[in-house]
Amino acid sequence: MRSRSIPLSPAAYSRLKPPERPNGHGLPDNAKKEGLPAKGSTKENINMTTLSYSVTQPGLRSLVDEWQPHAKQSESTTEWWYLTAVVHDTAGNPYFLVWCPFHFSGEKSSQMSAGLPRDQRVIAALTGFTDYRDTVHIGGFPAAVVNEADTWEPRTNALHFVAGDYRSEWSYNGDAMHLTVASPQLSYDLRLTGAGQVMYAKDKLGTEGFIQEGASDDRSYYYSLPRVEIVGRITYTGRGGVRREIDVTGQGWVDRQWGDFLTKSWEWSSLRFSNGARVNLYNFANGYQVATYQKADGSTQWLDSFLVHQIGYLRTPERGVWLSWGWSYEFPVEVEGSRHYTLEPFSKLDVYETPSNTLFEGPSRLINDDTGETVGVAVTESMDVRIMQNAPYAANQH
Repeated sequence: MRSRSIPLSPAAYSRLKPPERPNGHGLPDNAKKEGLPAKGSTKENINMTTLSYSVTQPGLRSLVDEWQPHAKQSESTTEWWYLTAVVHDTAGNPYFLVWCPFHFSGEKSSQMSAGLPRDQRVIAALTGFTDYRDTVHIGGFPAAVVNEADTWEPRTNALHFVAGDYRSEWSYNGDAMHLTVASPQLSYDLRLTGAGQVMYAKDKLGTEGFIQEGASDDRSYYYSLPRVEIVGRITYTGRGGVRREIDVTGQGWVDRQWGDFLTKSWEWSSLRFSNGARVNLYNFANGYQVATYQKADGSTQWLDSFLVHQIGYLRTPERGVWLSWGWSYEFPVEVEGSRHYTLEPFSKLDVYETPSNTLFEGPSRLINDDTGETVGVAVTESMDVRIMQNAPYAANQH
């Protein structure tokens, strides 16, 4: 029998500090196909709530196995499951959705994590939806302290989330996922396919699926499912309090990250070319970068660096925080026939001002600068320019 979560008080809620974000792996071929553990890792009993991992001897299980939450390994243990998607209704109107549960297991991963019993952890979720036709934006950040055992449903291989008014189940089995999110204002019921197509991040550490998360001592496992096809229904409260139900289809991108890190600030972009190619770009406040380029056929290239120019800014309506809003990228090699691309955001609606964080997270038109053609969409997260130091004439404004 599940125990109830403990909702955080407004004061405690405001002290949460989630990441603003907010993308060889050592696996033999049969491990990826059959769910065998990688050398150096252990496969826990499926009935256990959490898995172990090591940041000193990295090794990955299968994608589906690593969907399961991980046990606290250090005072900075943090993880998340992140979906961003552009979907359309039957009339072709565009919508943007975000769903990202966080687990703050380490004592320093959030202020509320300190002093908790080992079998409890802080959970939260960034949740959002934008209706561009009716200029409606819904955002939230429900959070709670829960029993670790209540976060996982082994029978369906599903992440379980209960906090505030939100309830969610997110299962992952083979090539398919099923995500349900229920709340008074916003609900999803989505079927995702294509979840077996993976893109592993890699940097100077030299291990696929394992990167330096900004700071020199921070480490994160990281894989992306960048081509999931989505079919489902979204229910939300629109203008004038009118309840709407829409059937949607579209494409999404799922990021899975876990590890030991305290880095909290970055600029992240995912380039989603119409031809199926994908690019994952991590630009940290300290200047560290991680870049992964995967062609439509699945062949992957990792780039040592890239240049990002912030070409526009917005000021958030509630707190007056300045965020970058509009970007151009220059790559050291040709990416789908060009080294230069510009991102033109859909809307200034895609801003999230939670009790603990302020960020832009939204889609842009992906433009090939050489031809002027729109060649796909991109989704970008941007943070406070004072932290990122990327305001005009600042240190990280190239």
